[in-house]
Amino acid sequence: MTNAETQLAGCFAKYEPAMAKLGKALRAKLRARLPGLFEIVYVYENQNALVISCSPTHASRLDLRHPFGLLSER
Repeated sequence: MTNAETQLAGCFAKYEPAMAKLGKALRAKLRARLPGLFEIVYVYENQNALVISCSPTHASRLDLRHPFGLLSER
């Protein structure tokens, strides 16, 4: 597991198991449908939100805005 994967796993771990499982499944499905895209992860600690968007380049200005996000009531 890469450092980025480890960090993302830590982000998912902050959510209820069912929500984390859904987020991981959505990410896997998106990666399978759109191979080769760069993932941009936004963590909003003060809002308990995690957003993962994808971009054809490393520049976030070209990203596909917010394919999915997770919110927690914690």
